[in-house]
Amino acid sequence: MRAFKDSKLRVWVRRKVTLKSWLLKVVGRIARTDEVVFIDVPGLNDLYKSFYPVFKSKYFLYNRKLNFREEFRIARAKVIVSSCGAVKREVNWGGRRIELWHASGAIKKIRNYSYAKIREDYLVAAPSQYLCQLYSSSFGAVADNVLAIGHPKTDKYYLSSVVEQRSGFIFKKYPQLRDKKLYLFAPTFRKSLNGIAYYSTSIDFHQLADRLKSNEVVIVKLHPLVLKSMGQHNIPEVNNKIVHLPEEHIDDLLMVANVIVSDYSSIIFDSVLLKKPIVSLAEDIDDYQMSSGLALDYRVEIPFTILEKASDEFLIQCLRAAKVNERRYEDFSLKYLDACDGKSVKRVLKCVSQLLGKDVMLSKSVKC
Repeated sequence: MRAFKDSKLRVWVRRKVTLKSWLLKVVGRIARTDEVVFIDVPGLNDLYKSFYPVFKSKYFLYNRKLNFREEFRIARAKVIVSSCGAVKREVNWGGRRIELWHASGAIKKIRNYSYAKIREDYLVAAPSQYLCQLYSSSFGAVADNVLAIGHPKTDKYYLSSVVEQRSGFIFKKYPQLRDKKLYLFAPTFRKSLNGIAYYSTSIDFHQLADRLKSNEVVIVKLHPLVLKSMGQHNIPEVNNKIVHLPEEHIDDLLMVANVIVSDYSSIIFDSVLLKKPIVSLAEDIDDYQMSSGLALDYRVEIPFTILEKASDEFLIQCLRAAKVNERRYEDFSLKYLDACDGKSVKRVLKCVSQLLGKDVMLSKSVKC
């Protein structure tokens, strides 16, 4: 009897949500505005940081549980710019959409069930001409609507003033990191059979800490899914030598790091653009390829050292010896990041203007 009542309740709630969405779509279409709404990934504000300084919009939202007023804004908007995948399509009928995948590129295969909602009215931004085909197939988007216009968040890497400002922010907040050689450990997550995000490595971080010199620090920045409740990892904090900074934005940490340690995370693209030495700790590369899938031939394409087996001693040797291979970085950038040249915000806003049918209003204080 209880199960029957629960089932009826779910049906009632689903019908109520469907009715509300239908009403929002109808009213939104009738009362259409020329507004542009930006919707970010939960916990991130990349769109806000990229567009707020140059675009006069009051509507920067997060893909979370929105209130009715926010949903009504989305329903009436003429253009929706999203970084989290076909968000809130169910409340907007007839608006145009631009999808900016939240990562700077694709190392692992892109899988997001919300992209099943993408139709021909979507424009999808890709970081390079080469990746347009991958983005088209991954997102189910029409090939002609996938444009190599880059990723807006990468524009800041070309602004020395922004790099200095964000680096200064980190060192002011954590003065103990100043004048240290900083190794940023930032792997992506794995998922267990029951769907829990986790990260595990064979590296003994206690022994690694013992091997670090007085001027060396490992900063750990785990994937947000691992940091959420139930997420699991085996990386301890150790004597101010292994330091977790979960609250800091990964881009800020990339700017201050001397060497990056990652695996199949898209921060590899950001690190290449910043010309940072990188070491890949890919202990489970074959298993990862089977379970999650990789979007490129990792062993061939990656322009830096790949460690498939590593001890704490060998890892620290590689970190100290890590250098940028200029030729391989350049070839990698030309293939995977040729549209990330510091002008991506300008290209996205040009697309917004075309969809609006008029020039967007830019801030007078900032030139796009």
